[in-house]
Amino acid sequence: MKRAITHWLKLTTEQKSINHFLKAILLVLIITTSMQKLQAQTLIASYPLATNLNDATGTYGAMVLDAGITYTSGSVCNAAAWLGSTTPVITAFTPTNFEINIDFQISSFATLNNIIVGGPGYRFIGILANTSGYIGYSYNNNTTKFSTKLISLNTWYTVKLQYSTNRVRLILDGVVIMDECCAALVTGGTSDQIFSTYNGGNGSNLRGCIRNLKIYNSHLPEH
Repeated sequence: MKRAITHWLKLTTEQKSINHFLKAILLVLIITTSMQKLQAQTLIASYPLATNLNDATGTYGAMVLDAGITYTSGSVCNAAAWLGSTTPVITAFTPTNFEINIDFQISSFATLNNIIVGGPGYRFIGILANTSGYIGYSYNNNTTKFSTKLISLNTWYTVKLQYSTNRVRLILDGVVIMDECCAALVTGGTSDQIFSTYNGGNGSNLRGCIRNLKIYNSHLPEH
């Protein structure tokens, strides 16, 4: 009987230790999750294009359109080659942790469609669609990678590109379609703080429309 009681007490003590250990792990997970949620995004520029070409944050100037690009309340559209819609220098932008959101529709797959590119000089990051209609991203002066997601002509999509610590995540209409490591971005000056629908490196531009361009300095959310 004494041995049985001793054994029972030992098991009880061990169970309590396990319970304390599990509670400690749970507490760490709760704290970690809370800290991640506190890492809120910082919106630094916003071009909804709903009623004008202005930055909705009031921090930067209006988007500049090349002659031949049309603006109607709600979107900026283009059907010709060599034309772009370009932001002013977004001085608060840093190309290390960021997110780019934009709504777009494409009217032709006859040529490569540059939906948006960061840094017209070094073209360190961009979102594009190829002539087969697959969407992807570019980095470091037009190294391109495409997803298996096929998009349709004349259809509005919302695309989000997140970059952090040599990792790229591309999200289309709320669905992650690419999530992978990439090389460190090569940047080199104030042109890295400009965004455009024209890519001078390969002469591509967007044949279609954009709206709701938002640029964030933010960490890549973990899920």
